[in-house]
Amino acid sequence: MKRWITTVVQPTTVNSVFKAKEDIKQLAIQEGYGVLSAFRYDSSNDANNALHARIDGITAPVARGDLVVFQYPTNNGNRFDLQFIEHLRVRGAQIVIFIHDSEVLRGAITFDEVGAFNRCSAVITHNPAMAKGLAERGVTVPLLSNYAFDYLTEAWNQQPRDTFKKELVFAGTLDKSHYLTDWHFDTPLTVFGRHETINLDPRVHDRGEMKPDELAFRLPNCFGLAWDSNIPGGGQYKNYTRFNNPHKISMYLANGLPVVLWKEAGMAPFVEKNGVGITLNSLDELDDTLAALTSEDIDHMLANVQTVRAALRDGYFTRRVLNEMENTIIHPEIKL
Repeated sequence: MKRWITTVVQPTTVNSVFKAKEDIKQLAIQEGYGVLSAFRYDSSNDANNALHARIDGITAPVARGDLVVFQYPTNNGNRFDLQFIEHLRVRGAQIVIFIHDSEVLRGAITFDEVGAFNRCSAVITHNPAMAKGLAERGVTVPLLSNYAFDYLTEAWNQQPRDTFKKELVFAGTLDKSHYLTDWHFDTPLTVFGRHETINLDPRVHDRGEMKPDELAFRLPNCFGLAWDSNIPGGGQYKNYTRFNNPHKISMYLANGLPVVLWKEAGMAPFVEKNGVGITLNSLDELDDTLAALTSEDIDHMLANVQTVRAALRDGYFTRRVLNEMENTIIHPEIKL
């Protein structure tokens, strides 16, 4: 039996949309996995026979009984993803979905994602909240939790403790955070990222968009904010944070920053248990909560961040969940 990990080949971009998948691929390779590569494209333009031929070519090395970890979605369209799963099933492979995003948890969906998951051997979710949400929507195969996306980087910007400030930095897609148009809090906020549909409040310090490794050396020494909000007229982003692990949280922690996020977020239990940030019911609690933190509170938090930082940069979470998955799928007869 061989083990495989999927990846999508695409041009280099400024943002880190595909960094999580690339990191998982690199860590799987270190664990002995082979790679199944698909190019990024719009599958809706393919005729059925062309799509089948393309997927046959990608999956050609897979033999009956092999294990394939499918990083889902590919962003080639749900038609491509569903056919990819079916082709692997025909080949007799065991398929494990490694979720990056789940459309059924986002809300509006036009295809049977739950059915696709149930045709696989297991699903690796972001966290227990995502696993629970998928089970409630009908997923019946084993559900494993990743807990945090690893963040591989050689950038090392160790900032001294005495420069740490009770301020915020936000890095990511700014259009998903409508509150940035009216930042009425006393806590200073610096943002990095692209914004095309919103106008930032003048009190927000806009530093523009940067590549991830460059960003590591530009982040101020403060709290990293991970807070999405719903957009008027569409975009129910806040509810999705009940289930997902925002990649920006891993980026903050891997660069030594404690985080601020919603108390009902799917990653809030991880942050609270490991003491690597603060969780809030509302941003209206922000100023008072930060003001109440003592120097000892911050010292303790920063020490905890260093522990998690080392794990993220070493690939601990990916290795752990792949090992757990293999024990579940390959050796189900062994009781631990």
